[in-house]
Amino acid sequence: MTIEFRCIRCLSLLCADDTAAGTNIRCANCSAAQTVPHPSQVAPLPRPPAESAPQRAAVRPPIVLQKFDAAEALLRAWRIYMDNLGQCLLAAFTVFLGILVPAVILGLGCAMLIISVEQGTRDSFWPKVVIMVATGLCIVTIGCWLLAGMTLFCLRMARGEPAHANDVFSGGRWLFSFAVVHLVVRFITLLGLLLLIVPGVLAMMLFFPAPYLVIDRGMSARKALIESIRLTWANWWNLFLVILISIGITSVAGMIPAGELLVLPLDMLLLSIAYLMMTGQPTGGEPPSNIVDATIAPKPTSRRPPSRRNINRDF
Repeated sequence: MTIEFRCIRCLSLLCADDTAAGTNIRCANCSAAQTVPHPSQVAPLPRPPAESAPQRAAVRPPIVLQKFDAAEALLRAWRIYMDNLGQCLLAAFTVFLGILVPAVILGLGCAMLIISVEQGTRDSFWPKVVIMVATGLCIVTIGCWLLAGMTLFCLRMARGEPAHANDVFSGGRWLFSFAVVHLVVRFITLLGLLLLIVPGVLAMMLFFPAPYLVIDRGMSARKALIESIRLTWANWWNLFLVILISIGITSVAGMIPAGELLVLPLDMLLLSIAYLMMTGQPTGGEPPSNIVDATIAPKPTSRRPPSRRNINRDF
């Protein structure tokens, strides 16, 4: 029996034998790595029109909750990181400069405004508060915009799709939801760390898929936070290991000059791989021997019966 299904990236109609269900293949058209679905999981997808390429890229298979191995996620993240080291470092450097330069400029502007306000008025407390809050909001907005783009970059890289450093500037469409999720998760995590450390680690584990759900699925902030709790319960032990690995990588990098710049892509790739594996999506970073090329299913052709006129002519 032959299984026919759509490629997750280009929606080409692929075919594979039913004995290959659960194995990893690569699309013959766009080279996207993916897993052959079980026959019972195959759902017909409409073929989009040729002019809807942006919509085609946004189509994702439904979330299928699966367990994953933390060690395998780390190995895949490491392979992708080493195979794309230049692009990863360039993207991280772009985010670093994109946050640092505006922060310095806005900080200097804020200081100059505060000095001018103090010289101009006696009661300068509230004007200074407004200036500092506005400056902080601008810096946070820029940071969330670039981090959303970095998340998109790492998701594409984790899937084995083409990714470029300029993807870090593509986070504008998810800015509001991503910023809300980012700030809420940071606040809960910080509060948990201040209490007994362990609640902060648990908060990081429970809510880490939320930013990826915003970017990958276009969810609102509230829905992403709720869905992330549902996803993490089935993989709490492996997620706990992933979070510990992430904390360890970040801690070691903090002791090395420019270390955080080096490990930021690796850390985010690890989390991206874990997110994709736990939601039943294919990832890159697998050994080449585990991936086979898929074949594109032939288009059905229908032969029209000869007309009566042609039949009479033949006789």
